[in-house]
Amino acid sequence: MQGPKSAVARARGDLARRTIGCAAAAALLLAPLAAPGQSQETSGAAFYRGKTLTIIVATKPGGGYDAYARLLAKYLPRYLAGSTVVVRNVPGAGHIIGANEVYNARPDGLTIGTFNKGLIVAQIAGTSGIRFDMTKFTWIGVPDSEARVWIVSKQSPFRTLKDVLEGTRTFTEASNGVGSEDYIDAMVLKNIFGLKALKIVTGYQGSDADLAMLRGEVDGQIGTLSSLEPLVQNEGARIILAIGKARLSRYPDVPLLSEVAPPDKKSLAGLLLSQAVLGHPFGAPPAVPGDRVQALRDAFAAALRGPELRADAARAGLVVDPLDGATTAQLVAEAARPSGDVVALIKAVMAAPGKQ
Repeated sequence: MQGPKSAVARARGDLARRTIGCAAAAALLLAPLAAPGQSQETSGAAFYRGKTLTIIVATKPGGGYDAYARLLAKYLPRYLAGSTVVVRNVPGAGHIIGANEVYNARPDGLTIGTFNKGLIVAQIAGTSGIRFDMTKFTWIGVPDSEARVWIVSKQSPFRTLKDVLEGTRTFTEASNGVGSEDYIDAMVLKNIFGLKALKIVTGYQGSDADLAMLRGEVDGQIGTLSSLEPLVQNEGARIILAIGKARLSRYPDVPLLSEVAPPDKKSLAGLLLSQAVLGHPFGAPPAVPGDRVQALRDAFAAALRGPELRADAARAGLVVDPLDGATTAQLVAEAARPSGDVVALIKAVMAAPGKQ
């Protein structure tokens, strides 16, 4: 039988336990209120406090790559609190110099860059000067996964893709230059469809190709939907083919390359699709620590979701349709390891332009 002291001890113990339990509960309830407005910060994001993140652009100032880099530089510090983001242009050798610099930078997460996804094709072809492996970049994401389109002038006798495929008259295609994205697109389409009468005319910079189409000097050109749609809307051209993930919502009757490519050319069509949807990709060197990679990817995605960035992009005529880093890495890996016949074609096109 327990005495009065035992009962008192039990009561005191019960009271102590209840007091401790109430205090713990109160602490849990009050903890979120201790620092109003303060969000939890991951270890990766915390690394960037007081640091400078450099975005290398593999072109001169101006143009799409530079525009997307400067847009993101403005908003990334909001999601990498305490950081500073600067843009540095490293042009030359068709984006190879800038891509080399990104790839060979210290893998500390303080250097990222944007450069032409056409370097996948350059790597396949064994282009000299490349000191990177596109599959080993740490991919942060793509701000603009956008379809590419093939358009024809309304002055041209070719009105549809069927006209081009069945025509015997030479079809003249405007292009920036040998090895450029529109040149490679045209050469691959020529091979996919067996277009012996397609002739690529190089040397058209910027809006030169649009003017050449309006003057009737060339029949068509290939580019992103956003860059060529003004010509279509002004009734200077029509779209005959889309290279993208799905049919164009505003032009649902335009066929997709994946729908019309011959079965034995599907791998070539897949290469063009990956090139189309990769837009202006952003990557970092290999072997960046995982927590910093995640912080960069999270900040990149959050910035591109922000209404203020989207409003700025709309004013600048920039498309915002992002791909995350993991998806970007997968698409690059698939494109950079094509079948043997694709490798042979790309090497032949790059070695002897215009003869395939």
